[in-house]
Amino acid sequence: MIPLQLTLKNFLSYRDATLDFRGLHTACICGSNGAGKSSLLEAITWALWGQSRAALEDDVINAGAKDVRVDFVFHSHQQTHRVIRSRHRGRGSSLEFQVETPNGFRSLTAKGIKATQKQIIDYLKLDYDTFINSAYLRQGRADEFMLRRPSERKQILADLLKLDQYEELAVQAKDLSKQFKGQGEQLEQSLQAIAQQLEEKTFITQQQVSLETNLKQLHQAQENDQEQLQQLKVLEHQRRTIQQQLGFVQQQHQNLSKDCDRLQQEIASTEAQQQQLSQLLSQKDQITEAYSQYLHLQEQEELLSGKLQAYQKAQQQQQQLQQQLTKQVNELNLQIRDKQAQLKALSSQEQEIQDLLSRSGEVAAALEKLNRARGHLSQLDSLQLEVSPLLERRHTLQAKLDKVQTRLTAKLEELYSSESQLSAQIATTPQLRQQCLSVGAAITDLEKKQVYQQRVQEKGLERRHFQERLQENQRRYEQHLAELTQKIKMLQTQDAICPLCEQPLDEAHEKHVFKKTQTQQKEVQDQFWVVREQLVVCERELQVLRQEYAELSHEIAPYKDLLEQRGQLEARLEATDEVYDRLYDVSQEKKQLEQALDGGNYALELQSELQQLDYQLQQLNYNEQTHALARGEAERWRWAEIRSAKLEEAQRRQGKIDAQKPQLQ
Repeated sequence: MIPLQLTLKNFLSYRDATLDFRGLHTACICGSNGAGKSSLLEAITWALWGQSRAALEDDVINAGAKDVRVDFVFHSHQQTHRVIRSRHRGRGSSLEFQVETPNGFRSLTAKGIKATQKQIIDYLKLDYDTFINSAYLRQGRADEFMLRRPSERKQILADLLKLDQYEELAVQAKDLSKQFKGQGEQLEQSLQAIAQQLEEKTFITQQQVSLETNLKQLHQAQENDQEQLQQLKVLEHQRRTIQQQLGFVQQQHQNLSKDCDRLQQEIASTEAQQQQLSQLLSQKDQITEAYSQYLHLQEQEELLSGKLQAYQKAQQQQQQLQQQLTKQVNELNLQIRDKQAQLKALSSQEQEIQDLLSRSGEVAAALEKLNRARGHLSQLDSLQLEVSPLLERRHTLQAKLDKVQTRLTAKLEELYSSESQLSAQIATTPQLRQQCLSVGAAITDLEKKQVYQQRVQEKGLERRHFQERLQENQRRYEQHLAELTQKIKMLQTQDAICPLCEQPLDEAHEKHVFKKTQTQQKEVQDQFWVVREQLVVCERELQVLRQEYAELSHEIAPYKDLLEQRGQLEARLEATDEVYDRLYDVSQEKKQLEQALDGGNYALELQSELQQLDYQLQQLNYNEQTHALARGEAERWRWAEIRSAKLEEAQRRQGKIDAQKPQLQ
């Protein structure tokens, strides 16, 4: 695996960083303690295997950030691959595995993080434990491989040397061996069966000859049976033919019987008809006489029918003439009644006309007054036509002036309100500045605490790793003490043997070995208690660091709210300068509007035109009340015009009545 590019975002102490390894054969990363050298290699392990020196999964996220992302591109097996791992604080992680193609990176991601992780490990043929014990020795953990159990060290070496591939090949070879062995056993069983069949060949040949003889005899018997069967089929066919002929003859016999019965019925019917005809022939004279009488009666009926039609026609003509006479009499009576009614109506109309004509003098005097009133009204109407446009224009101008005054008044009230609001905003400016300074100081203090918290976290991770190494050393020392204690017990037994060469010990060598073992036991015990003391001290330090980290987290919690509050305060302070300028403009505009409204210095053209219209109306001396009285006077005498028209109509009607009366009388 050759690294090509590493991109970090919010990983441990890194915010945003990108390393490009292309073109480098050997790279050296150097720097002071805490500069983040090991964090780069931890980023590679976290991207590939999701594991790092961090105790908790969220510990890899930079303090103050919400998520972390590592993008690692590497070359392996003649292909370029890319692994992207990301995580959100307090939530789940995501993992993507891609391979480079001519059209860009193509996704190899499986369903789920575990499946994708297994796919990466299968492709690299390297897990996290093997990597940190071979290619990458973590800071402070250089002896991690030696601290492993023998079985674990063996497994790591096996993974490095890819021994599992040979084991898989061995398993495959064993499977093939078993498969071929089974096939060989099956072939042997087949050969035994074939040999047995060959031994039975002579017996089978004799049976075959005997069976062929029997088969020939059976064929001969079958041929005889076939001949008998053909003869029986011919006899069966003859039987069926005779049976069909018998059925046909029986059917003909039935048909003939039916025909005979029908002919007997026809003979009986013919004999009955013959008897009826004989009876008719015996009545020939009577029938001839009755027929002659029938013809005579038919001629008389035709004569009477003609006379009846003539009588009915004459009767219809009589009825028509009677109806016409009645109709003419009724029409004459109606005409007489109409003439009488018309004469009566003319008399009534003549009386009404005489009554109207008797009032002609009164109507003439009233008509003269109507003409004088209409003349005066006509003069006022003419004056109104001249004044109306001027009045309409005056109303329009006055409405425009009122509208301008209303708009200026509303604008002035709006300026008063704006001035009050802007003054209130300016009054809070010193308080805003003080709040902004206080919030800024609090943010600076919290940022320092964030940096300190990051250092506390790194210190805690370092102490945690140191504690794990101490615990591993403690287990190793306990195991070593148990081995030494067992060795001392063996040396204290009679006829003790050497633990190394397994040879019997003499007294001098036994004492030497016993003393040496006790010395080793004491040294190991001393080291064990030193490790125990270091573990206690380390646990205390971790508790202090955890408590301090929790306190710092509680203190840093308001950091985001303070940032948001400072942004709002700064925005409000930036808007204060604009408020000052706006307040000055509002004050000047308010002063101008007050002067204009107090002195009437607005819409001067409209005011001048309004004064000219008032002068013209004064010169015309038009009064709407006088005009209304004139209209009332003309309306009061309008009845004279109606009466005059009625008099003229009465005179015309009197002339018509004088012409109609002689005709009606």
